[in-house]
Amino acid sequence: GNLFFLYFCNMKHLILTFIASLLILCLHAQKWQHTIGYPGTLEEGRELIEHYDHGYLVTSSRSAGSGDHRGWLVKTDINGNKLWDIELGMNPDVVFIYKTLYDNEGYIYIFGLIVQDTEYDWPLVVKLNACGEKVWCKNLYNPDFYYGFFKDAMLLDNGDLLGLAYFPDETQYDIIFLFCLSPDGEYKWKKSYASKANYPDFAQRTGNTIEKFGDTYIISGYVYSPYPGNPNHAFLRPMFIGIDEEFKEKWVIEYGISDSLLGKAEGAIAINDTLFLGVGRHRFVENGTEDQQSWLMFFDANGNERGYKLLSDSQFGPEI
Repeated sequence: GNLFFLYFCNMKHLILTFIASLLILCLHAQKWQHTIGYPGTLEEGRELIEHYDHGYLVTSSRSAGSGDHRGWLVKTDINGNKLWDIELGMNPDVVFIYKTLYDNEGYIYIFGLIVQDTEYDWPLVVKLNACGEKVWCKNLYNPDFYYGFFKDAMLLDNGDLLGLAYFPDETQYDIIFLFCLSPDGEYKWKKSYASKANYPDFAQRTGNTIEKFGDTYIISGYVYSPYPGNPNHAFLRPMFIGIDEEFKEKWVIEYGISDSLLGKAEGAIAINDTLFLGVGRHRFVENGTEDQQSWLMFFDANGNERGYKLLSDSQFGPEI
C-alpha cells in the first residue's frame, strides 16, 4: 500500500509538472503578425499555402488604379517575414492568379488568366523556381472561344500539371475543360466535360474545383438546366462530374432536381471508398428575398444521390 501511494504521488507530481511545462510553453509560444503590401496600391489576398521549406506562399493581386491589375506572389519564411515577391503582368497586360501549387523540388506553378492587347482573357500557367525566378510561362490562347481561364489545378503523380478551365463559346456547347501540361510546359491534351453532346438540355455551367479520391477525379460546380420535360426555363443546380483515371467522363450529377432544390457546389470530400460528400450553397428566393444555406450533398461512386442536409446560419452561431 505504501509503495502504491508513493508511485501515485510520483505520477501525480509528473503529471502536474507536465501540465505546468505545457502552460509555460503555450504562454511563451511565438506569435507574429505581418502586414504585406506597398503604399498607394491595393493588395488582395486569394490563397495561402505552406511551401516545401515550411515558409508560406501568398497568392494575391496588386492594383495601382483602373486597368492596372497584376498577379502578385509573395514568399515568406516560417515566421511570416517576406523573402521575395514577384509580379505577373505589366500595364497594359492584366493578370489574375487563381491557384498556386509546388512540387517536391520546390518549383512553383501558377494558374490564372492573362489579358494581352485585347478584351479577352486566356488561361495562363507560369513556372517559377524556389527563388521566384521564372522558368517558363504558357498562354493557352484559343481562337475558337471568346475567352477562357483556369479555376483550379493539381499536380498528377507523374509530375504533369492538370488545370481545370472555363472556356465558353457562342453556343455554350463545350465549356468545362481539363488541360494537361508537362512539368516543362509542353501542352499534352485537353478534354471537355458535361458537354451538350451528351446533355443537350444543359445551359450555362462551370466547374469550381477538381479533386482526386483513389481512382476517381471529381469536378464540383454548377449547371443551369430545366426540369425534365420542361425545357423553357433553366434552374441553377449543383453539379458533380465523375472522371476515371484515364480522364474519361463517367457520370454527371445535377443535384436536387427531384427535390426542387437550387444552388451551387464548391467542393467534395470522400467519406469512404464508395460514398462522397459534396459541399455547397442552397439558394432559396421568396418574395424577392434571397436566402443561402450551407448544403451537404451525399452521392456514391456511381453518380447516384444518397441524401442531403441543409444547415442554417443559426446552427453555426449568431456570428456567422
